[in-house]
Amino acid sequence: MIQMSIIIALSMSITPIVCEWLKIPKKLRAWISLLIIIILNISNSLLFGDHHIFEAMKAGIEEGVIAVGLYSTGKNTIQYINTKKK
Repeated sequence: MIQMSIIIALSMSITPIVCEWLKIPKKLRAWISLLIIIILNISNSLLFGDHHIFEAMKAGIEEGVIAVGLYSTGKNTIQYINTKKK
């Protein structure tokens, strides 16, 4: 299996490319990064591991939240929503 640190590094490098392509605001990029981490970890489990999708999803969420920073992600999302309302 691929180590989680490699998955996180891949996600962090793929995120700006995906966000530019989908035109996602910078304040919401952490959510895309978290989603990519979860998807890559599930794929890792299916291709190289034990095929436990639920456990791979759980580990992806746990490690992804740590990697993107839960507090700053929530703060950025609230700031983005507040600027859109004005």
